[in-house]
Amino acid sequence: MEPQLSNPLFIVLKATLACAVALLVDHWLGNPDHVSSTFVAVLCISPTVLIGLRNAWAQIMGSLVGGVWGVSWLFLVDRFNFPILIGLPPAVGLAIASTFLLNIRSGYPVAAFTALFMVAVPQNTPVLTFEIRFLALFVAALSSFVINALVSAMLYKSIYARRVNKVEGFIEDSLLAVFKDN
Repeated sequence: MEPQLSNPLFIVLKATLACAVALLVDHWLGNPDHVSSTFVAVLCISPTVLIGLRNAWAQIMGSLVGGVWGVSWLFLVDRFNFPILIGLPPAVGLAIASTFLLNIRSGYPVAAFTALFMVAVPQNTPVLTFEIRFLALFVAALSSFVINALVSAMLYKSIYARRVNKVEGFIEDSLLAVFKDN
């Protein structure tokens, strides 16, 4: 039986390894935001490397959007001494709305989390908070890419064979349909 990269066992294995790699890279870089780096690494795990890269790109773009709203609202919260109840929900809502307007729909959870992170877990300055968050996303994207690529590289023969079989089946079905119609 050939391995299926969408099999839950592969997802569990890849997510576990991506978390471990993220934590190692966090340690090497001195990143204090392990929650973001490991969680987003899990979000970027996928059956294929390309889908994983697309997921990572959506998470990074979503985080940029969330960061803009989070920083904006954090300045307002600090400037006018708003309570978090007034500062946090609009930042999250506007971050999510922006991802839909910018057509990065799959990035909306990370946009929301980034806005939340910016307002609820501020560091010394909003810019430093965003830098820490973005470093964590970079670590996550890198970690998930490495694991997605390694697992795919180890299983490339079965992946290639499965894809060739799918194409051959499609061609065969298409030809049969053409001949039935004639």
